[in-house]
Amino acid sequence: MTDKHRAMSIICESHIKESINKMKDTDPSVRREAIESIIGICDERLLYPLIKALQDENIGVQQAAMDALVEFKEEVAVYNLIPLLSDQNVSVRNMARGILEDIGIYGITLFYRTLNGANEDLRKMIADIAGKIKSEISVDILLRLLKDPSPNVRSAAAEGLGNINDPKTVDELIPLLDEPWVSLFAARALGKIRSEKAIEPLIKLLHSSSIESQFIAIEALSNIGGNKALTALIDYMRNLSNEDGITEEVIKGIIKITRGDVDRIIRRIGKRTFFKSISQIVKDIDNSYNKKWFIKALSSYK
Repeated sequence: MTDKHRAMSIICESHIKESINKMKDTDPSVRREAIESIIGICDERLLYPLIKALQDENIGVQQAAMDALVEFKEEVAVYNLIPLLSDQNVSVRNMARGILEDIGIYGITLFYRTLNGANEDLRKMIADIAGKIKSEISVDILLRLLKDPSPNVRSAAAEGLGNINDPKTVDELIPLLDEPWVSLFAARALGKIRSEKAIEPLIKLLHSSSIESQFIAIEALSNIGGNKALTALIDYMRNLSNEDGITEEVIKGIIKITRGDVDRIIRRIGKRTFFKSISQIVKDIDNSYNKKWFIKALSSYK
């Protein structure tokens, strides 16, 4: 070690010790400034004081601690943060969750151990976190949680798999379409993954008695797209009454799949109903990307 490096090491060592002492100060502004001064220094001695700072009564101190902990891209940080997911303070739990979503990839295998004996709330939170961490291990954890006895945990696991968007999980998600409540999350996930294998099961959900399930099925089918999904929506629309309140959603799906190129399908649906619904929908669309498709569809009216 050169004299320069030795001097810098001594300065850093002194700064760490001084900062840890200041983090115990009675003045929250001193505590906050002490934490802010060590952001980016990933020394294990700082972990415990930073974990304690997350539980500080001052919001500024909490935020500084979050910023500092996010920099710890190490398993030891994950190990120290996981227990906070069961903290009595909701805000502490949420902060720990947010940090783990950012750095969890570095210690995600530790979640396996946490699942053993975890209560429903903690299992759901692990599913939420794993769904934000895109890795093979995340997928494995979520597939395990798809078989959880709690529908809330299964729903969170399905949602997480949709966020990760792994086509290999389609076969595991499809059976959940038969479950009340969980089916909504599974359908949305399948729509994000966009596998044609899910179209037939989603068509079945489309014809369920639940209006909410029908809405989600329409959304999923329109995301998957293709002729099979388009035909399913067209056939479904022909059997709708105006009172169903779902016609506009079907038309949104059709326009999304066709990108506004509706000339070839207007006759199959009925011009009057189709364009009446479009003119109503287009008023409420702010997204210019989708709005172009609606305007293109409207231009087909003659």
